[in-house]
Amino acid sequence: MSPRETPVKGFHIAAATETGEKGRIRAESFADHYSQARQFYLSQTAHEQAHIAWALVFELSKVGHLHVREAMVGHLLHIDQDLAKRVGSGLAFAKMPDASPGPTGAFLRQQ
Repeated sequence: MSPRETPVKGFHIAAATETGEKGRIRAESFADHYSQARQFYLSQTAHEQAHIAWALVFELSKVGHLHVREAMVGHLLHIDQDLAKRVGSGLAFAKMPDASPGPTGAFLRQQ
C-alpha cells in the first residue's frame, strides 16, 4: 500500500494491487563505489588534483599498517591510475599494489 492524495480526502492509503513474495534486492549499480569519486576527481583542476593527492599521502602516512595503505592505494586504482601512482609514490612504495577487489553480489542481496 502506498499513500495517495486527493483534494477532497487528503492523504489516504490505496489498496495494493501487487501480489506474491516481496523482497529487497539492490540493483547491480549499487555496487558501483568508484564512478562518483572518479567523476569528482576528474572535474578538478590539475592544481586541485595535486592537492587531493598530497592530502591522501599526508593522511595515509599516519597509518601504521602497511597493508592498509596498500589496500587504500588499491582502491584509488579504481578511481584514477594517475592519482594512485601519485599517492603510491608519495608513500614511497617500491611497487604499486594490485587493485583492491570490488564488492561482490553477495553484499547486495538482502532477504
